[in-house]
Amino acid sequence: MKRSLTLLTSASLLLFPVLMSGQITRPESNTNINAETTAVTVTEDSLPMSKGRFHAYSITLPGAILDDAESILKTAFKEYKAKANGNTKTELFFDDATIKALSENAVDIYVRMFQASRDVKVDVFFDLGGIFLNPKTHPQQSKLAEQILLDYAVRYKRFQVETELKDQEKILGEREKELESLIKDKDNMEKSIQNSEREIEKSRQEIASNEMDQQRKSAEIATQKDVIVKISSAAGDEKKLAEKTLKSLEKELKGLQADEDKLYSSTQDEEGEIKENRRNIETNLADQETKRREIEKQKLIVSEVQTRLALIPEFK
Repeated sequence: MKRSLTLLTSASLLLFPVLMSGQITRPESNTNINAETTAVTVTEDSLPMSKGRFHAYSITLPGAILDDAESILKTAFKEYKAKANGNTKTELFFDDATIKALSENAVDIYVRMFQASRDVKVDVFFDLGGIFLNPKTHPQQSKLAEQILLDYAVRYKRFQVETELKDQEKILGEREKELESLIKDKDNMEKSIQNSEREIEKSRQEIASNEMDQQRKSAEIATQKDVIVKISSAAGDEKKLAEKTLKSLEKELKGLQADEDKLYSSTQDEEGEIKENRRNIETNLADQETKRREIEKQKLIVSEVQTRLALIPEFK
């Protein structure tokens, strides 16, 4: 015998009471009937478990992960003050659950979970004490058992959307940091241009000063050459000293010329760096615009996920 109950929207759970701590309560939410679609089917059938073959209530969680499904189930069943044993590799056992709406006595709950491709199959057995819950012997309680699974399905759906929201918010944060980095890079390039312009102005002033020094040095060399001509017939150390002085002056002139060449080369390097930075700034501005569009798009995605999350009941 197989029975099924399908819940098309998570919002529609608001039309049903939810079992919490053994009492009938409702989840806190501003949800309306137009909530995000979460197709969940509760099926009933006789299935094997550790105690034999008994009536089970089953659901499939779309896109679920087994470890997460187990964690959310344990969170949901904490309300029943049951001691959890076992694991999803074998069978989960919730000992002495308090669910007054199902039974005045303690209820033992057995749960078998399976990873089925991208979904998780969940089979739940309710031992009321000598008899397993089924619609023939306990029709009203059976409906409440179905609701327990639907409650769990909504919890898991909310967990999925919350996880999705965290992921999308993380992406948004990364995009915003990337934009901040681009802005910082642009600022650094602009500062580099300003530094280069200052260096170029400084080099130009030094070149002007250097050229004046070269002119003075050239004049000193010409004067020294005249001195040597005048004493060309002189004997002794006077001529040697004059020639030595000339060589020193010529060496100093070459040093000034070398310094000028370095200043010109430095100026060209700075001008080249300015051009490169300006090109990079143009690229950076285009990248900033692209990144801003990505951020706006990601904000819409985050907003859409937030809207979907707001439409899913939240349980304490």
